[in-house]
Amino acid sequence: MTIRGRWGGFPVLALVALLGSTVTACAAESDTPAPWNAPLIVEGGDDRGVTANGETARPTAGGGTLVLAPHELTAPANQIAADVTAAIPPGAVVMVELRGAREPGRWTEWLEAGPRAPAALPEPTRLVQIRLTLSAAPDRAAPVVRGLRLIPQRNDDQLPRITGPVGTYRVFATRIGLVGNTTANGHVVAPRDHFAALPSRRTLSSHGSSDYTVQVCADNDRCAWVPVSDIGPWNTTDDYWNVPQLRQSWRDLPQGLPQSQAAFRDGYNGGRDQFGRRVTNPAGVDLADGTFWDTLRLRDNQWVTVDYLWARPGLFGLVGAQPLTVRGEPGDDAPDVGRAAEGAMVPLQCREPDEWLRIGPGQFLPASGLTQAPPLPAC
Repeated sequence: MTIRGRWGGFPVLALVALLGSTVTACAAESDTPAPWNAPLIVEGGDDRGVTANGETARPTAGGGTLVLAPHELTAPANQIAADVTAAIPPGAVVMVELRGAREPGRWTEWLEAGPRAPAALPEPTRLVQIRLTLSAAPDRAAPVVRGLRLIPQRNDDQLPRITGPVGTYRVFATRIGLVGNTTANGHVVAPRDHFAALPSRRTLSSHGSSDYTVQVCADNDRCAWVPVSDIGPWNTTDDYWNVPQLRQSWRDLPQGLPQSQAAFRDGYNGGRDQFGRRVTNPAGVDLADGTFWDTLRLRDNQWVTVDYLWARPGLFGLVGAQPLTVRGEPGDDAPDVGRAAEGAMVPLQCREPDEWLRIGPGQFLPASGLTQAPPLPAC
């Protein structure tokens, strides 16, 4: 839910889903999940530009994001309403988004809910997390959130009936640059940095995390595994990797086709993006300089193949505090075929002798470089 421009208390209905390492089986239909008041607290290192004291939250400057700690429901729910009390000056914005995990360590995308009806989760869940984004007005008048109450419910008749796999898509990649600027999740862009931007808030990783990681491969067979740390290149509501019925905007476009590509190639939307700007390239992903130049060894903007790993089934591990060189064969002397960024999520297939892990055809990582990895079969 996004609230704009006037004073008062505002009821907000919002979708919520589960976070954490456990997904609990559905409870009996008679179990009713209890509502709760979310504590507005800055903790965990994934917040930016917000001050909060447990009872109120406000941006420290132009805007910021408060990612609340996970909350365990008393019973599974597939709908949750959020009742927000806030003072919002004209031109300021308060946005509530929620997400959930369908299996251990995996998340659904962040979803913004509407103001009159709770959004439905794809399945009942027990653990939930909320992201609160606050933006000041052009005159710097800041919104103040004074309360956030969540009301979960179980309604199996309202479970979404539309499902569809997220594939691997070929999209046009551009180089971000912008060293020294701050991304949408609060990351300050470093020289030769390693991250990606996608045109939707739904897959924006929290600051310092890689909950949403993409695998990007160039035509030279080099690949990068990097977190989604910014929103762009052109749009902010174009989750083109989702099926049209679940896509936030541009639902008349086929799955896998970015709006910017349709605008550039076919004159879709008059050849303009959601902000009315003339689209001058078909970019569906932005890549930081280090990913673009050093990992993929690209010389100019070009087409790449992108895999949206949070939506892919299978086993995954997390890269530790240091980036890892991906090798073409098990062993430190094998050819360098890519790079997995610090903290990135990587797919896992099997375990080779000497503790090397296969993450794809001709792609191997040392097991010692991962902080989390499930048991794997032998290759």
